Amino acid sequence: MASPLTDLASMQLRIKRLTGFLAQHRPLWEERPFVQESPSWRATWPDLAKWLCALDEATVDAVESETLDLASIAIDPLRAWIAQADALTGTGPLPTRRLRAMPEDTGRRVKERKWAQISALVGVASNARPESTDRWLDWCGGKGHVGRLAALQTGLPVTHLERQKPLCDAGAALDRRDGVQGSFVCADAMGPGADEVVGEGVAAIGLHACGSLGERLLTLCHGRGATSVVLAPCCHHVIADRGDYQPLSASAQAHDLGLSRWNLRLATSDEVIASPARRRQRRLVVQRRLAADILMRRLTGDDRYHSPGKLPPGLLTGPLAEVCAEVARRRDVAIPADVDWQALQIEGERRAHVARALGLVRGVFRRSLELWVDLDRACYLAERGWQVQLGTFCERALTPRNLAIVAWRGDAAADGTT
Repeated sequence: MASPLTDLASMQLRIKRLTGFLAQHRPLWEERPFVQESPSWRATWPDLAKWLCALDEATVDAVESETLDLASIAIDPLRAWIAQADALTGTGPLPTRRLRAMPEDTGRRVKERKWAQISALVGVASNARPESTDRWLDWCGGKGHVGRLAALQTGLPVTHLERQKPLCDAGAALDRRDGVQGSFVCADAMGPGADEVVGEGVAAIGLHACGSLGERLLTLCHGRGATSVVLAPCCHHVIADRGDYQPLSASAQAHDLGLSRWNLRLATSDEVIASPARRRQRRLVVQRRLAADILMRRLTGDDRYHSPGKLPPGLLTGPLAEVCAEVARRRDVAIPADVDWQALQIEGERRAHVARALGLVRGVFRRSLELWVDLDRACYLAERGWQVQLGTFCERALTPRNLAIVAWRGDAAADGTT
């Protein structure tokens, strides 16, 4: 079994190797078949492209949902790329502390899978908490389920940071119900109000804090003297200033891949835990978008992808003619009366299948991109003297975003039990 990464040298080496792997194969993960109907790599590996496009719908579905291992059916060079990616992204489970049993109704307002994620991360955070800790911080905590469980397990008070007042009010009621010494700070994590919740003695936890929100937590914890921090990152493409990704650490800056927000969307686009109904809806949305794109290319003569932009809820799953009418209205394009909508729908379905099949190659590099960003953040703290671990906090079946950064300073964390 692989082990978590636990020292700066090993993290730096992993970043270097991941950078080489990703840079060498950049067209394979950077070009999006959804936008670029014929990515440039098809000319280099025509047999692979032909094999992918010949996969039936059920097989593509099974690979995307990970009920079928792509490596088990892949041909070369795809098989070799998968093996390389697996070797470079292997990380083991983080040390944890077994939690005490809680009353049955403690997590009754939380879905079972989410509660399992919360419990797993709290176990890791409890193990990493130095003795000098005097309170928990639940970062972007919603109703505060993460911080509440940590407080119940340790008897320490908890501060929850959440910007939506209805969630703060609901969470405060749950704290009172469970006898937790908790307080909610209703503030934006990216604003000045967040500075006040981080300080000496704080053990911070962030479960799936998106993009810049997670980065903000790490920089505040370092700058304001927090005792420990456990962050399970998510949605790396959500960048506050809407620019491209800027590495935090000197280690990543030395091997900067120049990642855009579009590149980072790939890192968190898998569908492992999406319901069948949700996946079917996404398939239909893709087909509608691509059918509208086909029509716009024909009507405008511009053979580039025509994004429909943000459309009203439900429109993309409605009649194709209505979708196209809205896209055409926004571009001031007239739709002729003789459009064969059934034929256009079939074309959209065909192109969507090809885009998804070719897109399986991009998925091979998803974990590599995710780990590269998480390593950057882990190195940021390690370079500044923190003790850092990077590994998994739960099984992938609970969430594909199962990587977590654990860091502490002061007295050492315990070894933990699994």
